[in-house]
Amino acid sequence: MLKKTLTLAAFLISASLPAFDLCLATYYPYVDNHHYLDWENYGTLVAPADIDKSGFDGSTFKYGEAASSYFINAYIDEHNALSFQLGYGMMKIDWNENPFFNQKYFHDAVFSIAYVSTGLDKWRWIFNLGAHIDAEHWDPINYAFYNFTMWGRCQALDCLGIHVGMVATSGNERTQALPILGIDWDIASKWRLAIVYPCEGSLNFTPYEFWTISATYRGFGGYYKSFHRTGSNQPLPKAVVSVFSTGFDLGMTLRNHSAKLELYGGYNVGGWMLIENQFGDNKQYVHFDGAPYGGLQASIAF
Repeated sequence: MLKKTLTLAAFLISASLPAFDLCLATYYPYVDNHHYLDWENYGTLVAPADIDKSGFDGSTFKYGEAASSYFINAYIDEHNALSFQLGYGMMKIDWNENPFFNQKYFHDAVFSIAYVSTGLDKWRWIFNLGAHIDAEHWDPINYAFYNFTMWGRCQALDCLGIHVGMVATSGNERTQALPILGIDWDIASKWRLAIVYPCEGSLNFTPYEFWTISATYRGFGGYYKSFHRTGSNQPLPKAVVSVFSTGFDLGMTLRNHSAKLELYGGYNVGGWMLIENQFGDNKQYVHFDGAPYGGLQASIAF
């Protein structure tokens, strides 16, 4: 009964609140500090989870994701900047009885350009255009997806920021667009709540300027809810695959003016893989149960 309740809860949460990590590393906080180079890294590993699909009793699913990017910043003037991203993303999808494909690792080269502006009073705007190209095939048409983000934050009150905008992705037989809407609220001198759909969900306690403890709602699936295509030599050739899953964790962040290290651990409440043929048809949903996970984020700016 408990297992079914948790599975239903995971489905409802995932369906209504897509991955809060959708816009990972795209808010460009280092631009405000006038850094010229920023190196962002993250990695998350989920413990083996049971597959919840008829005919696959005892089968397990292992998942992991990681990314590393350099951001080179060019300042037009005091209020406007361009940021150029060159990065790498990786997803590990390891289902030990997978009848559709035996490929376990998906590697992306990531490129983007962003315009960041604080020219409007009380506003900070980001316009980002990016490309994610499969590093094993280098086919920008059939093995790539593209993203566009327009994200504005208004300092409505001294303690309250309002977020608006949109994020869209297209490629690998998929196109989706979501609104960005939310708030960040300094609810007390050391407490901050951030709920920005679909990009961030956290409650942060900062006892000291360099140290923060966070409770976070975290999404899985890679940069911008990545969707990938398998190779042509797989049992289901050129299949399109993506992961939909969420979790809750506690983390600790140490930072100074140019570097940050965050360690976190929690519980993935389960989710599913969506597997389609090369044309985006014949959808197969493969559900998996919950499992613990852990990870880190680290960055340094110059």
